[in-house]
Amino acid sequence: MKKIKLQFEKNYVIEVNSGINCHEVVKNYSLEKDIPVVLARVNGKLCELSSIIEEDSTFSIVDIKDKFGMMTYIRTLQFVLIKSTLELFKDAQITIGHSLSKGLFGEIYKKSKLDIDDIYLIKEKMKEIIEKDIKINKKCFQKEEAI
Repeated sequence: MKKIKLQFEKNYVIEVNSGINCHEVVKNYSLEKDIPVVLARVNGKLCELSSIIEEDSTFSIVDIKDKFGMMTYIRTLQFVLIKSTLELFKDAQITIGHSLSKGLFGEIYKKSKLDIDDIYLIKEKMKEIIEKDIKINKKCFQKEEAI
């Protein structure tokens, strides 16, 4: 298998197999932190952790202290919220609106009024999904295909 070089900050260089994904680099080379690593920068370009690296590159991690890292983290939590809610309440409709200060405004509509017990169930289901560490696969479509 072809070997490539990844250069980290401070000119630290490692040699890896071509075709490695960013997540493997983070896991295998102790780049994990106490706060979530959500993206990578490969040759200065933001990349999902599932992105494949096939050539010599510069590499750095992006965590939630980074503006783009936090945006990615919030978007992922939105998906987890939607999945959790729909697993619990099949008839629910969820809207995610605009940001408010350091949060987001969203609404959940269902046949019966949402109450504190429902919110607790959603929170626990979100924790369960997060603990399963389910991979999120991004799929891109042309607008016409998606409609």
